[in-house]
Amino acid sequence: MPVLRDESKFRLTSYSGEFAASLDDKYRLTLPADLRRPRPRISGRDKEMSNRFMLLRGLDKGLGLYPLAEWERIDNNLKQGATTDPDFRYFFRILYASGLEVVLDAQGRIPISKMHRELAKIDREVIVTGQSHKIEIWNPRVYREYVRFGRVKGTLDLWEKAARKLKVNL
Repeated sequence: MPVLRDESKFRLTSYSGEFAASLDDKYRLTLPADLRRPRPRISGRDKEMSNRFMLLRGLDKGLGLYPLAEWERIDNNLKQGATTDPDFRYFFRILYASGLEVVLDAQGRIPISKMHRELAKIDREVIVTGQSHKIEIWNPRVYREYVRFGRVKGTLDLWEKAARKLKVNL
């Protein structure tokens, strides 16, 4: 089984905090200022990529937003997975089918596609949280339920079970 995250590698970013936000009429999310301020440790190629993110389905019914440089590291680790394992193939397919590269515009906004809004049950209001190496985007009701119960009740689906079995660390 591959190690899906090498924690000894240098982190490019460190996101933290919880913020209420809204999507605009074009379904764009303005990232909270604390989550888009320049990161002092970014340089070189990573600095060029600092406004590019990968938006994906999250493990707990939210969305994961990864700086592209961080996503490339995760992607390289995932590609080492055992494609002969049906659980790995299932997880891999579902994760990558949900992936969409998004670009932070000059006003600090990213588009949230219809597919992603449906996956996370997002209408207009969202909770945005900083989670160390990624940003999460949640439906407020689902997020409150998750915080209260430790998971979204009754929603541990096959994809999340495969991730647990494979010890995937997104």
